Amino acid sequence: DLSREIRSLADDYITQIDINHVLGKLFDALAANRISTKRATSLAYIADLLMRSQGGAKQEARCWDLDLPIYKILKNFPANSFACHSYGKTGGGGALFSELPN
Repeated sequence: DLSREIRSLADDYITQIDINHVLGKLFDALAANRISTKRATSLAYIADLLMRSQGGAKQEARCWDLDLPIYKILKNFPANSFACHSYGKTGGGGALFSELPN
């Protein structure tokens, strides 16, 4: 079972160092023929997605103090506060959101 060996150093995938460590372990396992090419490709793709999402996560973390009050307000709205309306006969138009309640 490679899952323990391929884990990140901090047991999460927050930093590029963590993801790079995991990719190195994945490379070693593939080179030693201990993991299939298909599985290695899938895991490398997931690692790429993790790396791409880091920019947004870092921006969110920088703005957390400013955004938290807004998130708390939005969380308290009832689910039906945001009316979603389809338009067009083919249904391919998208969604419009009603105004936020006061």
